[in-house]
Parts: sequence; C-alpha cells; structure tokens
Amino acid sequence: FTGVSPEGVDYVVPLSSFGRLEDGSFVDPVSRKAFTYDFESSAAGALRDLEAGEGFDGVEDYRASAQKAATAYGEDKLLNPAIGAFGTSSGVAVVFRGSKLAAKNFNNGSFRSSYEASFAEGETQAEVTGQLDVLVHLYEDGNIQYDVSKQVKGTIKFEDGASFGESLLAFVKEAEEEFSKA
Repeated sequence: FTGVSPEGVDYVVPLSSFGRLEDGSFVDPVSRKAFTYDFESSAAGALRDLEAGEGFDGVEDYRASAQKAATAYGEDKLLNPAIGAFGTSSGVAVVFRGSKLAAKNFNNGSFRSSYEASFAEGETQAEVTGQLDVLVHLYEDGNIQYDVSKQVKGTIKFEDGASFGESLLAFVKEAEEEFSKA
C-alpha cells in the first residue's frame, strides 16, 4: 500500500484494501470520511461523508482505540508515516507505512506492516495475524537491494473497546522489535 493526502488534510492516509469501499473510494480513518483516488494521475479527491453502512459500523470503539494508539506509535517510529485503523468483517485491521528517499546519500527505503485482529462481538481476546515488509535500496558503490518480509501470529487480550488499541499495539511493538533484531 501507499500513502496519499486527500484534499484539505495535512496528514497521509494509507491506501489499503482494508480501507477500500464497494464503490472504489477509500476511507480516511482519521476524519472518518471517504475520498476517491485516481491511480493514473496519483491524485486524491475531496473528502465526503460516509454513507450508512460504510466504514466503521459495529467496531468503531475498537477501531478508534486502535487508531489513537497506532498514530502515537507510528508518528514516533516512522518517517513520513501513513497510519490507519479500519473496521473489517471480522474485527479491526491496522496498517503502517513509512519511507525515506535520500538520493543525495544514495539510499532509499520503505517499511510497511499490517495487522488484522479477528474477534466476535462481546469477546475479550482476538487472534492477530500480521505482515511486515522492509525494502532498502543502496546504490553508492554498486546496487544492493534488501527486500525482507515476515509474517506474525498471536493472541491479544483486552477488556473493552477502549483497551483494545493498547493491547493490539503491544503486540505490534513486540513483533516489530523482534523483526528489527533479526
């Protein structure tokens, strides 16, 4: 996935299958609105209100808690972050994207990760699956590229929607710290 800034916002929204609506538009999880994206011109359209049944129905407390925790974590850890928490048919998904383009220093890199927490209404634990991807390109004295991926799985426990985000982000932090040490 990539990140874009819809008209009228000063942050980056991740374009992800988790945030894609049936009409092809995308959800901005921060403003809780939708926008169109033209892939040919790489332009994001203006924000519009979500229609009934679009977006966050049923898991909004969990999603909002995850968005708050993910934003705090991602803005601290990532360069040029795009961070989003989205409601899914089985729970909540969180995505992160960060990138650094440093042509003067002969290197570029990107980090992407996504986590999906699946749980039924009323449950206090969720099964989490995740994917972490790092791409680094060094080209000062040659041409070296690293493309590394890792899948993670686990279970989190939480009390309610308000505590869900911190529980999910504790899992994310542990997975990403392990990944960075490998």
